[in-house]
Amino acid sequence: MNLPAFSDDFVFDTEIIAAGIWKGMRIREIPIVTRYFNEASQINFFRSCVYGLSILAVMLRYKLQKWGYRNDPVFR
Repeated sequence: MNLPAFSDDFVFDTEIIAAGIWKGMRIREIPIVTRYFNEASQINFFRSCVYGLSILAVMLRYKLQKWGYRNDPVFR
Protein backbone atom coordinates (compact mmCIF):
# COMPACT_ATOMS: atom_id res chain seq x y z
CA MET A 1 0.00 0.00 0.00
CA ASN A 2 1.08 3.56 -0.70
CA LEU A 3 1.20 4.69 2.95
CA PRO A 4 2.52 8.22 2.24
CA ALA A 5 -0.71 8.88 0.28
CA PHE A 6 -2.88 8.24 3.33
CA SER A 7 -4.16 10.97 5.61
CA ASP A 8 -2.51 11.59 8.97
CA ASP A 9 -5.89 12.51 10.50
CA PHE A 10 -8.92 10.62 11.83
CA VAL A 11 -9.95 9.44 8.34
CA PHE A 12 -6.83 7.24 8.00
CA ASP A 13 -8.77 4.19 9.24
CA THR A 14 -11.41 4.63 6.54
CA GLU A 15 -8.77 5.07 3.85
CA ILE A 16 -6.89 1.94 4.92
CA ILE A 17 -10.10 -0.11 4.88
CA ALA A 18 -11.06 1.22 1.42
CA ALA A 19 -7.55 0.53 0.09
CA GLY A 20 -7.65 -2.98 1.52
CA ILE A 21 -10.96 -3.66 -0.19
CA TRP A 22 -9.54 -2.24 -3.42
CA LYS A 23 -6.61 -4.67 -3.17
CA GLY A 24 -8.99 -7.60 -2.61
CA MET A 25 -8.24 -8.09 1.06
CA ARG A 26 -10.81 -9.59 3.39
CA ILE A 27 -11.79 -7.66 6.47
CA ARG A 28 -12.77 -9.12 9.81
CA GLU A 29 -14.09 -7.30 12.81
CA ILE A 30 -12.75 -8.14 16.24
CA PRO A 31 -14.77 -6.84 19.19
CA ILE A 32 -12.87 -5.02 21.92
CA VAL A 33 -13.89 -3.46 25.21
CA THR A 34 -13.92 0.34 25.02
CA ARG A 35 -14.39 2.82 27.82
CA TYR A 36 -15.38 6.38 27.04
CA PHE A 37 -15.04 9.24 29.49
CA ASN A 38 -14.95 13.03 29.12
CA GLU A 39 -11.22 13.42 29.73
CA ALA A 40 -10.41 10.99 26.89
CA SER A 41 -12.47 12.76 24.23
CA GLN A 42 -10.21 14.56 21.76
CA ILE A 43 -12.68 15.58 19.07
CA ASN A 44 -15.20 18.40 19.21
CA PHE A 45 -18.42 18.81 17.23
CA PHE A 46 -16.79 20.68 14.34
CA ARG A 47 -14.00 18.10 13.97
CA SER A 48 -16.53 15.26 14.13
CA CYS A 49 -18.47 16.89 11.27
CA VAL A 50 -15.26 17.21 9.25
CA TYR A 51 -14.53 13.54 9.99
CA GLY A 52 -17.99 12.47 8.80
CA LEU A 53 -17.63 14.46 5.57
CA SER A 54 -14.13 13.02 5.09
CA ILE A 55 -15.55 9.49 5.30
CA LEU A 56 -18.07 10.37 2.59
CA ALA A 57 -15.23 11.81 0.48
CA VAL A 58 -13.24 8.56 0.79
CA MET A 59 -16.30 6.59 -0.29
CA LEU A 60 -16.73 8.88 -3.30
CA ARG A 61 -13.02 8.58 -4.19
CA TYR A 62 -13.34 4.78 -4.02
CA LYS A 63 -16.36 4.78 -6.34
CA LEU A 64 -14.68 7.16 -8.81
CA GLN A 65 -11.63 4.88 -8.81
CA LYS A 66 -13.82 1.83 -9.37
CA TRP A 67 -15.68 3.51 -12.24
CA GLY A 68 -12.37 4.58 -13.86
CA TYR A 69 -12.83 8.34 -13.39
CA ARG A 70 -9.94 8.79 -10.95
CA ASN A 71 -6.45 7.44 -10.39
CA ASP A 72 -6.24 7.95 -6.65
CA PRO A 73 -2.82 7.39 -5.02
CA VAL A 74 -4.47 5.70 -2.02
CA PHE A 75 -5.64 2.86 -4.27
CA ARG A 76 -2.31 2.26 -6.05
